[in-house]
Amino acid sequence: MTSKMLAGFALYADPATSIRHAIMGVPIGTRLMRVVRLPTGWRIWVATADFIYGTYYELNEDGSVLHYTAREDEGDEFFTARPSDEDIRNAQGNR
Repeated sequence: MTSKMLAGFALYADPATSIRHAIMGVPIGTRLMRVVRLPTGWRIWVATADFIYGTYYELNEDGSVLHYTAREDEGDEFFTARPSDEDIRNAQGNR
């Protein structure tokens, strides 16, 4: 690794939430097909033939993760795989 890359990782030394909430599991055997930088995060393709239709995750800068499945005939379907850091902190404070 270059020192420039290590300096970039140093910015993320303190996680916004506990490590227990900073990890999101993915099914065993899931392959990473493409990573796309978005204005507000990243799109991670895990199942597609053409990068238009298929399954991908959107990792947002607020810590939330959305799971999308885009189908040609049925339309798009999505759900929140991980809420934002702020939502997690608020839920922990209400206990």
